[in-house]
Amino acid sequence: MAHTPETAQAATSTVFEQSWTTVDSKPTITTKSYVRTRGKNADILISSDGIIRTQVQRHETVTGLGKVIRRHTFPFDPKYYCLTDQINRKLEGSERKDLLACSWVQIEVEFSDINGNNVESVLKHLSKLRAHFFSETRHLKVKLGLRHLSASSISKTTGFSDIETFRKSDFLHLLEQLADRLLAFTDLEHLHVIVEVPSSISESELYVQIFVALPFYRLQCSKREIKLCTPSTIPENLSKKYFTFLTRQIKP
Repeated sequence: MAHTPETAQAATSTVFEQSWTTVDSKPTITTKSYVRTRGKNADILISSDGIIRTQVQRHETVTGLGKVIRRHTFPFDPKYYCLTDQINRKLEGSERKDLLACSWVQIEVEFSDINGNNVESVLKHLSKLRAHFFSETRHLKVKLGLRHLSASSISKTTGFSDIETFRKSDFLHLLEQLADRLLAFTDLEHLHVIVEVPSSISESELYVQIFVALPFYRLQCSKREIKLCTPSTIPENLSKKYFTFLTRQIKP
């Protein structure tokens, strides 16, 4: 897979304050903004570890002599900042709406095994958020991490190696529980379902692994994309042959 960056989603930079001072009669301009933490592809991350805001505060000063000075602070360190509490109670309505309308939210589920503990933890965190979080979020990514789970281990553990046995598996039931909860996102503008697979995977194994995207076809969004990646690559849209294969499995 190519390593081309994702359009404008790769980073967020929202200017919220500028100040001017003078040095030797030349202005010094300081700009403050929020940018994503290095390596993050969303502004809000919901995983088994909790709900966090994946941004830092950048301070950029241009001196009167043209020198650029940058530094970062960490106002959203989860040790001191509870995003759930901010969204549910503390942020003013307009501030909260602006945050959610402009942010990409990523729900991340890592499957190291099939027992579902990871899914259950994510569902527990989602249950803590009030209804306005779901109605005011506009941009959503759902990342299903299968990099630690080979297709052969899925087949061995769940007993499915084709679409019909997959439909009857407990594994599918867990994914449907997550998809059911995500139906609460009622006004999405963008939805990306990302399937992360192992770096070394055969074509036949890949057909098995992309089954996990099926439950999320129920989520309503005009700009829905199914993407595929490995741990070392940027997510790309599912190729035509895999997309055609997947859509044929959807029952009316």
